[in-house]
Amino acid sequence: RVLIAYDNKLQSAPRNLPNSLETIDLSRNDLTTLSGSNVCAIASLMTLDLSSNRLTELPRFKSPRLEELAIADNRLESLSPLE
Repeated sequence: RVLIAYDNKLQSAPRNLPNSLETIDLSRNDLTTLSGSNVCAIASLMTLDLSSNRLTELPRFKSPRLEELAIADNRLESLSPLE
């Protein structure tokens, strides 16, 4: 239920993540986009840490249980509304 992948120099978010994940930590990587990943559509996701990356935008989230979203220390220029 938990994926911890912080500080791994990832340049893209993992693809085809299990829908059972409740917590994902992708902080302190080199992510510039979340496209191609299902991270924003995991129905059971409650906590997502994307802080300290190089993201310039966030896609629309379709995670109804999302309670915590950490996005500090990025290069965000735009945000899509949460659903």
